[in-house]
Amino acid sequence: VVTLIWDPNMAIIEVCFPGAEGKNDPHFTGFDGSSYDFKGSPNAVFNLITDTNFQLNTMLIKSPVDGRTYMGSLGLRVGANRVYVDPQRVSLNGELLSEGDYALPDGDANAGVIFVSTDSVSIHTDAYNLEISTVHWKRNMTHLNFQSSVNSRFITDPHGIL
Repeated sequence: VVTLIWDPNMAIIEVCFPGAEGKNDPHFTGFDGSSYDFKGSPNAVFNLITDTNFQLNTMLIKSPVDGRTYMGSLGLRVGANRVYVDPQRVSLNGELLSEGDYALPDGDANAGVIFVSTDSVSIHTDAYNLEISTVHWKRNMTHLNFQSSVNSRFITDPHGIL
């Protein structure tokens, strides 16, 4: 479902697309609503979303429990910033982050904001919102899941798996 937001003169001012997500071994739902399973190689990096000022990649890990692959880490580019997330740590431009709120610098402006808590990370930009959660699974196996949404006024040339 695409949500249209209208101004008082009946002009469309915002188009919000349904969210995309990646979860478990990984199952993906794209921004167009299609669902599919992804069979990637362990320790390989896959591009999920690329846009002018935003990129989301994942590196898959192999579960010692069931042999399937899961999202072990996510790497993002937001403007000139680099964000890395895995179940144990979050870093911004190479600096480890503790729990709290952080601005994503972009010259004199902010490219977005990161909210870090114990088992989740939220990243919000003008165009993309990303909610990342750590999943604690059998025998100390942990991996990441995510949900994302877009604001069409600010996306320019999105492509990738999602």
